[in-house]
Amino acid sequence: IRRFLNITWPMLRPTTFFLLVTGIVNSFAVFEQVNILTSGGPLNRTTTVVHQIYRRGFLEFKMGYASAMAVLLLGFSLIVTMLVFKFGNKGQDIEKWTKGIWLVCMGGVSFIMILPIVMMISTSFKTTGEINSAVFHFLPGTFDFNNYKEALYTGNWSVYFRNSLVITITSIAF
Repeated sequence: IRRFLNITWPMLRPTTFFLLVTGIVNSFAVFEQVNILTSGGPLNRTTTVVHQIYRRGFLEFKMGYASAMAVLLLGFSLIVTMLVFKFGNKGQDIEKWTKGIWLVCMGGVSFIMILPIVMMISTSFKTTGEINSAVFHFLPGTFDFNNYKEALYTGNWSVYFRNSLVITITSIAF
């Protein structure tokens, strides 16, 4: 036991940490299983946040609402990831070259990924008329917070996050 705690576990910690972060983030993105098996289930009891984003955006054509939900989910995922980074990576010193490689890779990924995220945030502030307009504008004409109000107050977030957390816990535990 002493050898495991002092030698094996410290060597496995970076891998375990990576698997924990990716497992948590990926489990909040569960869509296929819910859509195929239950389509949200009876009275939305088996739906998740990502499934609700899909339903609001592509079935109800509320793109601003769906974008606002996606921005909120992105913020929640970033908070969870930062908490795992803060509390899950204790005692790990990253060597300079590893940190440099990580920064270059993350910079490249960030550059590639930034445009869809900016579009999602921009769309979340647009009115339905601006979104459905034939003329495309990258930024909204006026910043409208009604999509965020609707996403926060009309959605059943406690059920959606509870279902996502159940999936997260079971996928990480097993």
